[in-house]
Amino acid sequence: MEERQVSIEGQTYQLESPFIVLATQNPVEMEGTFPLPEAQLDRFLMKLTLGYPSREEEEIMLEQVGDETPFGDIKSLLHPLQIQHLQQQSQQFVVHAGIRKYITELAHATRNHSLVSIGVSPRATKALYKTVKTWALMHGRAFVVPDDVKEMVKPVWSQRLLLKTEAQLNGTNAEDVLADILAAQEIPNEEVS
Repeated sequence: MEERQVSIEGQTYQLESPFIVLATQNPVEMEGTFPLPEAQLDRFLMKLTLGYPSREEEEIMLEQVGDETPFGDIKSLLHPLQIQHLQQQSQQFVVHAGIRKYITELAHATRNHSLVSIGVSPRATKALYKTVKTWALMHGRAFVVPDDVKEMVKPVWSQRLLLKTEAQLNGTNAEDVLADILAAQEIPNEEVS
């Protein structure tokens, strides 16, 4: 997908921009499927766990159930040109050296953590860098602060960490390890905007 093209029966097709893929995974029904290898998981920008709706949200959901098709009323929030403009905006602002160092220190900490077998790759470091810029932009800022990194590190890196067997047997997950790494890492205190 990174090449922005697909091949079907020997024919290659260029994909239009913006091109965004969302994939879902059902953690309950795994019969007949196999987990993705680490190299493929590393190609997903982030992993989000939705969980269950609250009681109030579920009641609202039931109130809205009708005879219509589930996707009949979906409306675009952004035009493709607006998405491209936002992508360009996020690429244009500069991230302070202290934030870049913070991200690389976190990455190296994953590679040296006692419970981690394989830490995050340079691809993961770049993914976090791009994501925190977009996160800052979504919050009306043209600069990244340490809290942006803290907010995005788990969704961007959790599927990329391969934990040691003993960590998994003890019930430790990647989010726990990332929380430990965040707590131990010095936060940039210089002016970052």
